[in-house]
Amino acid sequence: MTLARPWLLAVGAALAGVVLLLHMLRRRPGPRAALPTARFLLPDLRTRLRLHLPTHPTLLALRAVVLGVLALTAAAPTLPPARTGALRIVALDVGTGMAPFRAAALDSAAAALAGGDALLVAFDSAAVVLERLDALDSLAGAGPRRAEADYRRAFLGLREAADRSAAESFQAVLITAPREGAWRPGLAPTRYAAWPAPVHVVVPERAAAAEPGASAASSAEAPAGGPTTRLGGATASASPH
Repeated sequence: MTLARPWLLAVGAALAGVVLLLHMLRRRPGPRAALPTARFLLPDLRTRLRLHLPTHPTLLALRAVVLGVLALTAAAPTLPPARTGALRIVALDVGTGMAPFRAAALDSAAAALAGGDALLVAFDSAAVVLERLDALDSLAGAGPRRAEADYRRAFLGLREAADRSAAESFQAVLITAPREGAWRPGLAPTRYAAWPAPVHVVVPERAAAAEPGASAASSAEAPAGGPTTRLGGATASASPH
């Protein structure tokens, strides 16, 4: 459940505390004095107010419940939609080290995104979730990136894309040319904290050695099938390679 205005719950709790305090305060009658000069003394509030057990506990409970319901209604709670269907999430390495593999990587991403619901995560030193599949065209037209890729950003981007989606199961595909510069300290804990499920890795070929259609065919077959792993209320699935 999510709240549009969660601060109103705190306001309601504070008001309920005020009601409880008022029920516990009880005025104590002042002491009787036989001396006629006592009428010139000012009343001392510290001796006239004391904390006791709440009076009228039923009325107190009713008022607290009413305040709680009003605060919860004002906070506008909403239930998240039920997760259904499957989604393929493709993480595309666009770091500077992918320059020799750029064309083949874009072809592999296009093939992996085709035929079904899919999201694209483009990452270098940061990750961006692209919900429009025609974003591949803008990536193809953009110049080479100056930042080297960070694989931690890829796994964080996969998790962000899964959190945005209402799908029940996921297939994760990572398109990259593995290289030492993209491995950063803390990769292992980040990988298993953000995405503990299997991830299928597609390695594109260098532009000079690529054959027409080769990388597209391999990436199209890669995401199919594979084991299933529970991922924080949803399911993540990918090939076991």
